Amino acid sequence: MVLNFAAVVLPFLLAVLLIYFYYLNAITLIYVGQFHKALKFINKTLNEFGFDARPQVYLRIEVLNVITHYELKNHSLVSSLSKQVIKKNQSKNILTSFEEQILNVLYKIANVKHLTPKEETSLIQGLINDLNNTKQTNQLSTNLLNENYEKWLTAKIKRKLVYE
Repeated sequence: MVLNFAAVVLPFLLAVLLIYFYYLNAITLIYVGQFHKALKFINKTLNEFGFDARPQVYLRIEVLNVITHYELKNHSLVSSLSKQVIKKNQSKNILTSFEEQILNVLYKIANVKHLTPKEETSLIQGLINDLNNTKQTNQLSTNLLNENYEKWLTAKIKRKLVYE
């Protein structure tokens, strides 16, 4: 009985821990500007695990995938991926409204022809302003999640890496 339980539960627990480990590694690598390495962890997660393994983490990995491709200037991928993630989230309603805003802004940036750096900065600044306006009403876990996004957005405005 115990061996059967361990045979069933241990692989599941390992998968849950691994997907979260890959997620944290991807965030860290994005922070230090190692976008290609972050993409390896992101792709490993998306290829090795299904959505049902850990839906909240899996969908956020997909958000990191969009962010990473944005950083790598893969605008055609940003456009299609952000649309897919938004559509997937409509049925599951897992992402925060701010994460959806990030995806919508990145979609807009990817699809606007001849967007100037000043216009891009303005769109990103708008995200930061929206985030600062909602800080008082969010729960702690959402605040921590949004702080990560805010650090990335602020670094984009300053044209630096997050850790600098």
